[in-house]
Amino acid sequence: MIETIADHVEKDPTEVDFTFGDYLDPDALDTLLDSASSELVIAFTIDDMLVTVATDGTIEVREYQD
Repeated sequence: MIETIADHVEKDPTEVDFTFGDYLDPDALDTLLDSASSELVIAFTIDDMLVTVATDGTIEVREYQD
């Protein structure tokens, strides 16, 4: 997931200046996705980005607008 976000902000994954723990619990996200009995899409914001993660492995990052 960090690679997708880094691509979006045109940075190397090692240069991204946040951790997921600043925004969400990565273990909780994994648990939700792994335990879903049907398709599930989870959306959250990181800075100016809207990140969506689906049970099929799809990760999308786009600009977030209020």
